[in-house]
Amino acid sequence: MFKRAAAVIALTAGAVLGGQAAPASAASAAPAVGEPEVAWVNKNIILSPDHSTATVLGKYRCSGGETGTHLWVSVKQGPALDTEHTTSEFATAWYDTNYNYANDPAGLTVDCDGKWHVSRITVKPVFGTLSTGSAYVQWCLYDSVGGFAGPSSFLTVRGG
Repeated sequence: MFKRAAAVIALTAGAVLGGQAAPASAASAAPAVGEPEVAWVNKNIILSPDHSTATVLGKYRCSGGETGTHLWVSVKQGPALDTEHTTSEFATAWYDTNYNYANDPAGLTVDCDGKWHVSRITVKPVFGTLSTGSAYVQWCLYDSVGGFAGPSSFLTVRGG
């Protein structure tokens, strides 16, 4: 939609200024919105002393503004979790960021200004209690125009 609007603006400007419209070139159109990227997620998840929260540190960038963006971070533990079984049905403990849906705007929005951001994200219990050890971590970044970046891997919960 953004590219279409830029093309319409360029064609309209060409018709008004030059009397003849030419297709919008890369030089005359607004810059395209880049796909979201996650550079890294820290290998250590820090559990609070009372186990009520954990923090996940990651570096991301996206474009398109803040409205309509969403970041979902999830940390799951359990003996049945493995690379083939990563859903919550295999977890005995699961923390995530969806508690933010009680906020306005709903969900966890992020700065999508095209710059790299390092953010410490707090996750809270959905069920169970995290403990030190291995955990399956997902960092799912959605920009305002439908782009997605979502690394996931087994990382280490420390602290608590």
